[in-house]
Amino acid sequence: MRTNILRFRISSIFLLLVSVQAVAFPKSIKREIIRNEQVANEMKGLTGVHYGSCRVQFTDSISSEVDDFTYLTTKHPLKMDCYSSEEKLVNESWVKLNTRTGIWETHFSGNKRDRRLLEKKTKVYQIQAVNSQGYAVTVDDINGDPKTRDREMYFCLLRPPKAVCGNGPAMRLSKPETNILPQLFELLRSVEFIDD
Repeated sequence: MRTNILRFRISSIFLLLVSVQAVAFPKSIKREIIRNEQVANEMKGLTGVHYGSCRVQFTDSISSEVDDFTYLTTKHPLKMDCYSSEEKLVNESWVKLNTRTGIWETHFSGNKRDRRLLEKKTKVYQIQAVNSQGYAVTVDDINGDPKTRDREMYFCLLRPPKAVCGNGPAMRLSKPETNILPQLFELLRSVEFIDD
C-alpha cells in the first residue's frame, strides 16, 4: 500500500491537501480532500459565498491511473468544493428539498418556456453516501452542435453543518459509450466526511 501527500496552492488562497492511497481492488484509488477553516474564511471574504471547511474521502475508479498533480489540476472526474450546508447554492440551485417528502425535486427559475425546456433535459437522483445524503442532477445541453453536446452532472452531499458540492461531465450525448454516470454515482456513494 502506498500513500502520497501533495500540498500546493491553487490561486493565492486555496490550499488543498490530497492523500492518495491504493485500495485492495485494482483500478481504484482512495482520495482525500481537506479545506481548513482559514482558507474557507478567506474565500468567503473574497466571494461572499459561504465556503466551509471540510475533510472528505472517496474512492475514485475513473481517474485511478492519474498522478496527484494531474488529478488536482485537470483530470479529476468531478470538481468538488466545501460549503456551509445552509448556503443557498447547496439548497436551491437545480433542486430544492421537499420538506414534506424529504425528496430533492427540480427547482427552476425563469420563464415558462425555459422551464419546460430544462425539465425535459434534467433528471434528479437521490444520493446516499457513507455518512451524508444529497442529490445529483444531470442536465443535457440543448444548444450548439448536436455532435458536441454533453450531459453534465451537478451534486451536493450534506452533512450539516457542512456540504460538499461540485460538477463534472457525465457523457458526450452523441457518443453513448462515453457515459461514466455509473462510475460517478459510485464515487459519490463512497464520499465520507471525516470529522475534525
